[in-house]
Amino acid sequence: MHPAIRPPGVVILVIAWLYVAAPTSAHPPTEQEIQRVSRSLDRGATAELLLERAELSRLAGDWAGALQDCRDAAALAPDLPTVLLCRARIEFDRGRPVQAEAQARAYLRFRDDAPGHRALARALRTQGRAVETALEFEAAAERSDSPIPDDYLDAARVLSRLDPSAALAVLDRGIARLGPLVALLATAADLATDSGPSEEALCRIDRILAEVNRSERWTAERGRVLLSLGRVPEAWAAFSESLAAIEELPPHHRSAPGIRALEEELLGLLSSPTVESQ
Repeated sequence: MHPAIRPPGVVILVIAWLYVAAPTSAHPPTEQEIQRVSRSLDRGATAELLLERAELSRLAGDWAGALQDCRDAAALAPDLPTVLLCRARIEFDRGRPVQAEAQARAYLRFRDDAPGHRALARALRTQGRAVETALEFEAAAERSDSPIPDDYLDAARVLSRLDPSAALAVLDRGIARLGPLVALLATAADLATDSGPSEEALCRIDRILAEVNRSERWTAERGRVLLSLGRVPEAWAAFSESLAAIEELPPHHRSAPGIRALEEELLGLLSSPTVESQ
């Protein structure tokens, strides 16, 4: 149970840490972190501290405690929209996407920003509303001063089964804004390749090869596309280049299961009658 709260009066605060906080954490907060904020609350409650503890409690899975802190923060600062964002994240984490959507939409009526659109997108994605989800993830990216590739990637993923061309367009907008990040380029190349061998797939693979330090995977993929297009001599050259790149890897990289599997595949392709004759 949380310590007793002693309201110091009306406090209207913009909670910067919650405004940009990630909705999940690789390392849940420790009890000591929560107790640290609780001790500060013992000395005088503020909406800022209550929302900080609410966020820590959410990440720790204490949703009842997190919601209580949100209610107490709202009592101290009724006009603070960040309370709604905190509630949206809590509702999402406890498996209530409809309620999370409602809280996120309420927050966005006060503040049209990236964290709000991102919270709404996650709630919509859980409900299977793919097109709306993609629009909200991209809205989050557009409203961010420091956009992250994950927003474009998440938007593209939910669209990829419905409309691969629309998913590729999202990724291209991300590349135009963020630059040629390998994560965006690779996802676009995978989408293009999944749609069948084409010149577009080759062009997207070539863009990746211009950015990466290790080329064995994408050079091999380029060879596969070329082989599917019937361009056997070019495919043979690509497979040979990929195999040469693997042979230059340090032993600990070359012994990795994925690299060993790729090496075996390349050796098989280069010894096949179709390719070997080249």
